[in-house]
Order: sequence, then C-alpha cells, then structure tokens
Amino acid sequence: MILLHVPHAGGGELQSCLAGLPDIISESTINVSLPPVLQTKWNATKEAQEVAELNTFFNNTGLPRTPINHIVKWLTDWVREYGVDGFRLDTYKHIEISHWGTLKTQADNALAQWKAENPTKKLDDKPFWMVGENYGSGITKYEDAVNIGKTDALINFNFQGQGGNFATIDNIYSSYASVANPDPAWNFLSYISSHDTHLSDRNNLINEGSTFILLPGAVQIYYGDETKRLAGIGPGDQPTRSDMNWNSIDQGVLVHWKKLGQFRQKHPSIGAGAHLKTNTTPYTFKRSLSRSDAQDNVMVVMGASGNVSVNVTSIASWTNGTILRNFYTGQTAVVSGGTVTFAAGTNGVLLIENPNPVIFPSVAASPANNSYNPLGHTVCLSATSIDCSPVTVYYTYDLNASETNFSSWTTYNGCFNIYENNTLKTIAVNNINGLKSDVLVLNYYVSLPEMNIYYKNTNAYTNVYCYHWNTLPASTGNSSTAWRKVMTLICDNNTTTKVDDWYVLTLPATLTTNLIFNCGNNTCQTGNLNAPGPLGFYENNAWLTTVPASYCSDCKSVSNTGNAGYGSLRYAIGCAVSGSTLEFDPSLHNQTITINTPLTIDRNLVISATQNITVSANGTSGSIFTINANKDVTIKGLDLICGNGATGRCISNNGRLILDNVEMTDNNAPPNSSSVVNGSAGTINIKNSVSLLKNN
Repeated sequence: MILLHVPHAGGGELQSCLAGLPDIISESTINVSLPPVLQTKWNATKEAQEVAELNTFFNNTGLPRTPINHIVKWLTDWVREYGVDGFRLDTYKHIEISHWGTLKTQADNALAQWKAENPTKKLDDKPFWMVGENYGSGITKYEDAVNIGKTDALINFNFQGQGGNFATIDNIYSSYASVANPDPAWNFLSYISSHDTHLSDRNNLINEGSTFILLPGAVQIYYGDETKRLAGIGPGDQPTRSDMNWNSIDQGVLVHWKKLGQFRQKHPSIGAGAHLKTNTTPYTFKRSLSRSDAQDNVMVVMGASGNVSVNVTSIASWTNGTILRNFYTGQTAVVSGGTVTFAAGTNGVLLIENPNPVIFPSVAASPANNSYNPLGHTVCLSATSIDCSPVTVYYTYDLNASETNFSSWTTYNGCFNIYENNTLKTIAVNNINGLKSDVLVLNYYVSLPEMNIYYKNTNAYTNVYCYHWNTLPASTGNSSTAWRKVMTLICDNNTTTKVDDWYVLTLPATLTTNLIFNCGNNTCQTGNLNAPGPLGFYENNAWLTTVPASYCSDCKSVSNTGNAGYGSLRYAIGCAVSGSTLEFDPSLHNQTITINTPLTIDRNLVISATQNITVSANGTSGSIFTINANKDVTIKGLDLICGNGATGRCISNNGRLILDNVEMTDNNAPPNSSSVVNGSAGTINIKNSVSLLKNN
C-alpha cells in the first residue's frame, strides 16, 4: 500500500501535511503494493492491468517499489500516453529533492518513447522540461535543484511589482541576464500576476507588458494579463481567480502583448542573450546571443516618440547599408552612419531586428544521450532551422569520421534500431548555404556500462573521498548511499606531493549518480554534483567528458621498454582511461618491450602501434596479454613473441578482442597446444593481416 502521514502527524517541510492534506511518506524506503483505496476503486480487470504495468515499470527502471516511485510511474503515464512535455512542480520544497530527479529521468524516457511511437504528432525532439515552485526562490542558481533534482528552472518570486518602469528596469535586466545568459543548465521563470498574491497593475499593462515579456530568463503569463482581466470578489485569493473576460477583452493590450510575445519567440537572445544598455532616453538596449543554432542580435527602444534615431554600432554585423526592420510596425530602414531611424508607434516601442540573420541548424535525438534499455533502442533523429530552411541529417558510428566531408556518413531517412551498446555522432547541414550544427555524440546502452569518475587532486589532499547517492539503476546494488568511499590513485604525475594527481571511483553497471568529493571532512568538499555520464573528469570545479590534457602522459603513451614503472606498457595499461587509445613514443621504433608476467587488461582499451614494436614474453611462463571478461580490447600493429606454458602463451582472452595487423611468434609451442586461448565468454575478430608462426 502507499504509506500516508495522517493530518498533523509529521513535522517539518517534508513530513508535515501541507494545508491539512494527507502526506505521502516520500522518505519511505519500504517496498509497497497497491493502496487499499485503489484496490477498492478498481475492478479486477483494471487492477490486473495496473499491476502488470507497474511490474514492467519497476523491472525496466530498476527503481525500488517505494511509495514515491509508484507516484513517479503514475505521473509519467501522462507522458507515455498523451505526450505531455513538461511539469510545473507545485510545493517543490515539500518533496525530497532527489525524487524530483527521479521523476525527470523517467519523464524524459517516457517522452522519448511517446515521440518514437507518434512521429507525426510530436512538436519537436526536445527533452522533458520541469519548473519548480520553490516558495521564496529568486534568480540565484539552486545547485541542488540542477544537480540532484534535475530541474530546468524554478519560479522567480521576486519580479512581481517591479515591472512597468523604464527608469528602473535596466538594473533588473542586467542582473537577470548575468545569471541566465552564461549558464545553459539554469533558468528561472518570472511572473507579474499570481493566483496566490495579486494581479498586476491593470492600468499599466502596456508598459508592464513591455518590461515583462522582454525579461531575461523565462516568463509565465498568468491568464488574463494579456486581456486585462479584472479581479473578482470573494475572500482570500479568490479575487485573483476570476472568470476569463472573454466578453470584455482589451484589444489594445492584447495586440501589444501578442507583438511582444511573437518577437520574443522569434529571438532567443531576448531570454538567453547578453544584455547591454545603449541609451537612457529613450531607454534603449541590445541583446546578443552566440550559440550553435543562432547568432541572434536585437535592439529594443521603450518610451519612444516621433522619429527615433538608434545607434547600432554595438552590433558589428549591422554595418552601413544593412536593411533592418522594426518588428513592432513592420517598417524597414537602412543603416547609415552607424544609425537607423524609425517612427515610434502608439505605444512607443521599437523592436529592431535584422530580417536576414545568420542561422545555424540544430540536431536532436530521441532517446536522449546515455539512455539505457535492455530491449534495445529505436533512435529517431531530427533537425530544425528557425528560418525553416531544408536540412539534411547525417550520422555515423565512426567517431573519427570527417566533419566536413560526409561521404562516409549515413544520410538519415528514418528511425533505426540499436541492439547493442553503441556510440554514434550526428550532424545537421543546411541544404541551401551549407551551415552546420554542432556535432551531437550519443551513447546508447543495452547492457549497463561501467561508470568511471575521475577527480584531479589540485589541493594535494592526503586522501580523496567520494560520497555517492541516488545511483541508478537501483537493481545493480549501487543505489545505497556510500559515504566516504576512498578513491583510488590512478594517475600519479611522478611528483613528491600528490598535487594534480588523478583519482578514480568505479561503479559497475551505472548510468547516473549524485556525488560529493572531499578530503575526509566537510571543510574541504565540493557541492552536490551530478555525474555527466559513464565517464567524467572533475577538474578545477568543472566536468569534462573526454580525457583532459592534464591527465598523466604515462597513462596515454608508452615511452620505454621496461617491464614496469613510469613510461612502461604495464604502467600505461594500469592507469589508462577506459575506452581510450594507448600509443607508443616514436623513440621505441624497432625496439622490444620484454615482460616477465602477463599484462592484464581490465578495461576497454585500444593498444595501437604505428612503429615497428615487439612485445616479448619469451622465456617466461604465461601469456603476454590476459583480457578480462566483458572488456572491449583492440591490439593493433604489434609483433608478439609468446611466452612459455602449456597453452595460451600469446593471448588469453575472455573479452571481446580485435586483432589488427598483428604478428605472433610462438617459439615454445608443444604439439596440439594453443598459442591463443579464447574463453567461453570471449570473442576474437580479425582485421587486415594477422599471422601466427609456431616453432616446435
């Protein structure tokens, strides 16, 4: 059953019964079944259907059957069945924040599923969006909401009552843009009217609309703000919830708000761009945005009258001779002497734009990056250009493929299936002018990947610890909280101190986790973080998802022929990043690396030699390479001289091995023995030339 607090039984924001309503015990970790109220309400057919759906949900997600996760399932049913693409999270602070993160993850997956099943109904390929009502929040980034709650925005409670005044609005615009513009992971949602407080000034809706709709960040129009709906009568907050004024709409207000809203929709720089005031009277400002899908610049004038000349030299591309347009009236004018002149309309607003801006396409994918489904994935790609230009989408599984010549890429013609762990990249190209989107790299998992989290010890801590929680999928056994897990020194920069050494934490079969790094106490710890994916490097308070330049050179390249120690092949294999490629210093050309015990490979790895290099175990017992189960390993361009032993003297493989241009010499081969042993779980693929010479 679903566990409830009876009214007034709990305490605090998480356990109290808000407004006298029963409280679901969201903190409970007990597995539960259907609550009696639903068993009573549903007939046998409906109950059997719901139980079957719940079983499928919990089996696929690995989530425990706690009360809150039943709610997550039922909420995401709206997404799966109807394509709902966003939630407003009421009373945000009254639920443990990690549960909002779980809801976001499952809603993302449900929306991707719905879009794949309804390609003609979907509006776009954007992920699910969530905004929380965290009472009292302003514009300041709430790290836990982003990193743990995976929430896209919180409602800003501070703007109401501050709009409509051109003399004071610039300080607000500047401060809001300074928060919204540089951080794509954070947003805030502002309003001027609220059902909980009061309606905005109904006698100033023209100016208030201008300052509000052009606000940086996101904005939320409360019904009737755009039509001059008046307050009703009644106690408490009932006046703010009056009937919509369908029969008394103020057309002047409505037309004004429509133009502002259309301009905002057309220009992403309004909400997400950098803000610069360029004139005080009349109040004039610029918004600029530079990103992969748009180079967007606009200028806005408020409180104007008559003919207004606007200095546009702050926008470098608006040179003399450029034709600009006042979107508010449709009038066009030519830039001359660094200025452009327009006639102000009735409401004194100029919305200046370049009607022919540089626009880059954008590409999206469903399901999202780092998705997991044991049954496989149906991947659907899409691309858009905000000027509606025709766009072609390409994709490839070759991550090294040229990003300027797409002859080796596949042209996307429809959704396709992936039934094994795979990584691909995709790009969109404008068919008319050749402008390209950013490349989107996508990881899809059918079996769960190993997660490796690296931390650079910039402060030379004696030990580095990691606390992880909300680790998913829960069925892997990683879901339990782990405090002060000692991280392993993996990359030693060969200095007398531990400064800038790298440490690693490995979590098997893991997609996501929240974590904190520290030195053993909370005086030297990070804030709450969210791992960026199966591979992440935390350096100087920022995440990287590719091997950073500061990672030890001895873990990326072999520089000597020693059996062990810095620069050796053994050392490099032991500290190489999973999925990376080990190379050899040019000075090792025509040299032999001699080992005295097998080289065990316990991670996904490519060992690639472009020089003539030999690895020899001649005279020693055992293999040259021992490859552990479930590891993807490529050995390329090496000559191998096998060791002694009854069998498997060159390679003992239990993983997925690719041999590419490899020569093996076995000088100690007893009759009927194997130089290469492939275990029951192992596979070997041959590329190009591979040879084995046995000398009995």
